[in-house]
Amino acid sequence: MNERKREMFNITYRLITTAHPFYRKCIKLRRKRIWEPFHLLTSEKFDTEEEKYFTFVAILNSRRVIGCVMLIPEHQNKWMRVCQLAVDEAYCGMGIGSKLMNKVEEYVIKEKYKRMALYAYSDILPFFEKLDFHTYGGWYSHSNRMRSILMIKELR
Repeated sequence: MNERKREMFNITYRLITTAHPFYRKCIKLRRKRIWEPFHLLTSEKFDTEEEKYFTFVAILNSRRVIGCVMLIPEHQNKWMRVCQLAVDEAYCGMGIGSKLMNKVEEYVIKEKYKRMALYAYSDILPFFEKLDFHTYGGWYSHSNRMRSILMIKELR
């Protein structure tokens, strides 16, 4: 990529809180890429609990959220759960999701967790397998009739 194109395509990755102005943009992205296509509804409990979670964002040119992922600490399982990875459709296939997951892993290791876990739908299973997540148990059917499977990654 030449230098001029690189300047026009500057992506930064940050950990933000629910109070950050980019957080609302994350919700819009998640709604468009996950909730609406899969007919998911969020519960009030989830919305109020979300302020305890961590959110990593991919920001294009310091102003546009093009990717996000949430982390939920689950102390009883001794892992950090990855939840709702979303990348803007225009930027899919450019490594944004992989880079977000790399940032997540760095953070999880820094926080001294030994495992990451997530629930994956069948269409995204190969993506997480490439990132060394392994399936555990059987398929689970949600109330929206979507099926997911638990995936775990042991950290070094």
